[in-house]
Amino acid sequence: GPYSVPTPPQGARGAETMGLRVGDDVAHEKFGEGVITEIVGSGDKAEVVVHFPGVGEKRLLLAWAPLRRLGT
Repeated sequence: GPYSVPTPPQGARGAETMGLRVGDDVAHEKFGEGVITEIVGSGDKAEVVVHFPGVGEKRLLLAWAPLRRLGT
């Protein structure tokens, strides 16, 4: 049957808008600190793959993930 796709929050940002690149250190509310190993897509559909020590790799939709870039 029909289904609806949730709309990303207002002002959703892609990796390029946030200045994220492969190799950047990031922090996530639940998983802690990790390193971006891959970026897929762009804009509000952008996903990042982040390796979190002790947790493993997680694929996160940037529009929804509470990610914060660490460092400068």
